[in-house]
Amino acid sequence: METYLTVEELAAYFKFTVQTIRRWILNREVPFHKINNSIRFRLSEIETWVEKKRCLVTGKRE
Repeated sequence: METYLTVEELAAYFKFTVQTIRRWILNREVPFHKINNSIRFRLSEIETWVEKKRCLVTGKRE
């Protein structure tokens, strides 16, 4: 079964502030889903997103 995180859980996962995560949502920088008027993040999508961002920054491909 897929794991979904709340805004607060994602902030803790990244060790960023909730405001940073909300800014990412507002700017559509991070993949998210609206479920019953709540924002949720699919952990597998977040991990893929992070890996793509890391490759863009470092220029490395795996």
